[in-house]
Amino acid sequence: MLLKIILCAYAQGVVSSRGIERLCREHVTFIALSGDSAPHFTTIAALVFGLDEEVAR
Repeated sequence: MLLKIILCAYAQGVVSSRGIERLCREHVTFIALSGDSAPHFTTIAALVFGLDEEVAR
């Protein structure tokens, strides 16, 4: 679920974890993707940081 949210946000030009968190609270598309449960920005940032090596491969 978080990966879908992050990819959708990046496609719209939103790359900050706080911005993505705000989208999950305010934007209907992101509310639907997150199942109406806005993840905390630190959770989003940790996932992006952890995927860094996986994406580079």
